[in-house]
Amino acid sequence: MHTGAKNLETELKVLDQQEEDVREKVTDSFRKLKELVDKREGEVLEELERVGRERKGAMFLAHAEITQGMKKLEGFCQFTDTLVSQASPAYGLTHYNLVAHQYQNLRDTNPSSEHMQADLKLNWNQDEITAALGRITIVDTHKPTEMPTVPEHWWNGSNNLDVNGSESKDDDRRHSWSGVVKAGLAHDTQASPTAVNNLNTPDTDSGASSGDDNIDSPAQVVRGAHHDKLQKEKDKKKPPEKPQSPRKVSALQKFGTPGGGAGQFLFPHSICAGHNGLLYISDGQNHRIQVFDRQGKSLFTFGKKGKGRGMFIQPTYLAVSPDDHLFVRDKGSKRVQEFSNKGQFINQFFMDNLHEARGMACDSRGRILIVDKGDNGYHQGVAFYSSSGALLKKVSCPNIPKMTVYANPVGTNSDNEIFVCDHVGHCLRVYNEHGRYVRQVGGEANIDVLMGVLIDRDDNIIVLNGITTVTGHNCIDELVRFRKDGSLLDKIALCPSKQSINTLNLLDGQYPVGISNSKNWCLLYDRI
Repeated sequence: MHTGAKNLETELKVLDQQEEDVREKVTDSFRKLKELVDKREGEVLEELERVGRERKGAMFLAHAEITQGMKKLEGFCQFTDTLVSQASPAYGLTHYNLVAHQYQNLRDTNPSSEHMQADLKLNWNQDEITAALGRITIVDTHKPTEMPTVPEHWWNGSNNLDVNGSESKDDDRRHSWSGVVKAGLAHDTQASPTAVNNLNTPDTDSGASSGDDNIDSPAQVVRGAHHDKLQKEKDKKKPPEKPQSPRKVSALQKFGTPGGGAGQFLFPHSICAGHNGLLYISDGQNHRIQVFDRQGKSLFTFGKKGKGRGMFIQPTYLAVSPDDHLFVRDKGSKRVQEFSNKGQFINQFFMDNLHEARGMACDSRGRILIVDKGDNGYHQGVAFYSSSGALLKKVSCPNIPKMTVYANPVGTNSDNEIFVCDHVGHCLRVYNEHGRYVRQVGGEANIDVLMGVLIDRDDNIIVLNGITTVTGHNCIDELVRFRKDGSLLDKIALCPSKQSINTLNLLDGQYPVGISNSKNWCLLYDRI
């Protein structure tokens, strides 16, 4: 009996996790379905414009032919009137062939009747669409005759969290799932290493700032590649760090609900904290940016759907410059827009020279760093733009596999070092501002699922560490903090755990605040 009760308890925990994962999958699936519907709507409207344009063109041509025919008819009538009234019968017979030819020309100028009808309609079968949606169901492959009573959820339904009793015995589930990841059972974490073309050559061999962005000579490139190789060999020889038990930090507040009103979200993508204590959230499916204060109160929004200035089509990555300007990457228009901290449009630039932007940050010099995902699925490197949108240079970061679920793949510190996430290697690759590989931070001993990187106000390096759920989804569940030199400082567990946090930032450099794009809420945690 004891074994049976223990097994049932385990199965209940698995069932709770499966229910949560299926809920996320339902939300994500219907989000994608809405995207497909929106895309198809655009395609059908474009088809309507094309068909209408062709039909109108044919009608205009027919109208021109009719107008020309009317002129010919008037001339023919005048000719026949003159012929009948003034010519003799012998003259009429003589010109019979001319009259017959003119009459035949008039008959040939009549346009086809098919060009004179408008018959546009929508091919829509409501029954088939309803039946297809009805086939989307939840399947219980093992349906018991009687379901046990499910315990009450830890949320108390208010903006504050009921964290009492929220710690469960399966908090160590992370370690079991890290084994699944390392064994290669979670397919999202697999990627075969392959060489990619460098975006360009690094700048200097010494790594000292020269004040410009000149490109290296071939000799400098060779020395730089040799230096990078030696540094990576040194990293491999370092003794592995010992795993450290995390301390816990509790959630203080929850805000946000699904919807399109103020303080509501539809698939929020990124969150960013301004120097003024404001929180900016890219509200993807609502095509806008929402602004909150440090207590989670909705202050104002800006932007709407469109491709004009200050408008968005699925805004994603956010970054704040040293002068507190907000940069927004707009996925639908492949551009970056700059705003004041009040939401006023300032400038924009397009990323025509990148394959696909996968992350964004600002360094201490006000330059915008954008991770470029190559067409082979690997990070090609980091592109540097000026605040006005001029491409300054590209730093090569070869063989770093893509990861589609995080929104913090790049960060920079006060020395303008660049930290790029290596998901498969469970570490950060560190480059100086000229693109020279410097060192790596972290490893398998302390990082399970690498979800992103942040730099706090003390230049500590914070790795967003996650867990993999039974459906293969990843979510942030822990912060691993390293000192500036790369030595391990501490680990911080986010409580309650497993809350589907996809991206996270620091308010005032010390309060973690994260968003869940599947649950459309935001969690504000205690100071770390």
